[in-house]
Amino acid sequence: MRPSRGMSDASEVPAARVVLFVLASALLIATAIAFSRGASGPDEPSGLGAASEPRAASQSGELPASLARAKSEVETAARLFLAAFLRYEVGELTPGVRRALVATTTPPFGRQLLSAPARRPPAGAFPPRAELRRIDVAFISPEATLATVEGTAVRAGFAEEFGFVFALSPRGWLASGASR
Repeated sequence: MRPSRGMSDASEVPAARVVLFVLASALLIATAIAFSRGASGPDEPSGLGAASEPRAASQSGELPASLARAKSEVETAARLFLAAFLRYEVGELTPGVRRALVATTTPPFGRQLLSAPARRPPAGAFPPRAELRRIDVAFISPEATLATVEGTAVRAGFAEEFGFVFALSPRGWLASGASR
């Protein structure tokens, strides 16, 4: 039986599962962030938990040197990942983009992305590639081993928000999933 106009065929089911997985992952991450921000110990009257410590500035308003260095490393890794991701999302899956995605993502996230490449829209051509405009890094674990990278990319004059979680691994900082 062929699907009627407007209905999905079997080849679209995996894409729907990927979208569902990404949304569920984003919800879990958002929940974890909310709980980590709300957790407090007996000596913390402010209600900010230990997870807020990596975000804390010194008395002078600057990050401690080790956190500033870690933040810089996350931002560098994010820029490398986003350079490949912004090409990937508009259908550019050249061998170089594929290598860059594998090099800048955790194995599960890399497999997820490469198993569901962007599909050409029904209207024809892909939209133009977005240009990165802003990146913000925030640590989401007390040990500064998890960070969110959120920012803005501009496509055809319109701003698009993005968010990814980065995890510190033996290979360095790697994108591990979407945070939005």
